[in-house]
Amino acid sequence: MSRIFVTGGAGFVGGPLCRLLKAGGHEVLVYDNLFNGRRENVAGFNLVQGDIRDGALLKSTLEEFAPEAVYHLAALHFIPYCNAHPAEAVDVNTRGTASLLEALKPLDVGRVIAISTAAVYAPSDTAHREEDAPGPIDIYGYSKLFTEGLLQLYRRETGRAAITVRLFNVYGLRDTNPHVLPDILDQVRAGKRDIELGNLTPKRDYIFTEDVAAGLASLLGFDAGAGAHCFNLGTGNEVSVTELVGAISKCLGTEIRIRSAAARQLKVERPHLLSGISKITRATGWKPRYDLARGIEETLRGEGLLS
Repeated sequence: MSRIFVTGGAGFVGGPLCRLLKAGGHEVLVYDNLFNGRRENVAGFNLVQGDIRDGALLKSTLEEFAPEAVYHLAALHFIPYCNAHPAEAVDVNTRGTASLLEALKPLDVGRVIAISTAAVYAPSDTAHREEDAPGPIDIYGYSKLFTEGLLQLYRRETGRAAITVRLFNVYGLRDTNPHVLPDILDQVRAGKRDIELGNLTPKRDYIFTEDVAAGLASLLGFDAGAGAHCFNLGTGNEVSVTELVGAISKCLGTEIRIRSAAARQLKVERPHLLSGISKITRATGWKPRYDLARGIEETLRGEGLLS
């Protein structure tokens, strides 16, 4: 059994990860300010409610718990919110990461596994590989690229393993941000079958939360040595918003018609965002278990839209 500290553990991805770690016999301590996280996501877990930028609270909490591994998920990551609050996004994502890493330096922590994003990549029509040159197009991507640099510095200064995981488009139960799938489900739940969305043609690599949790957990057993490592976490498949709505329609057995509303459209959009996942598969053996149809079915059932 290991003691594992999870920042942002009460969030959309953090909840499934914490439950999986606990099922694996690990002792988990959650750190979350509950800005987006929910207590019900970590019911039965010890929770410290605090801001990731609070260096003093992080220091005292970590000294007392003495974790053997750390997952760092705490961040502002809903891109429209980050675009509307750029200073806050940069402050939380960069100063928060710096505060955590500074608090970890005096401790004997085997590895830090930090969440980054596919938004650090430059737009491309082909699958992204970890060695691709970065080229963010929004404040969120830039903030996460900087946090990746902080992790590199931490590894150089401490000689400890530092692992960055670039998530693609995560979906599933209890999303704490108004991403495209919760937006669709909210309109369907309200009885609408003619729904309004934003951009319909961009294709994304949608990965189910349970697959994300399993992928992150697999990195505990990865022989990281004292190196810095970076992994994509996606499915290797992409679909458009139109195709996503089609999958929901098929699962519900009812036609859902969509209209692209100008007010909902992003001013800057990538036509594609697709992961190459061979690196993490080679390193850990992890592969996604949920295709889109199965993941949508699980989500709809969990959200009470499918019996």
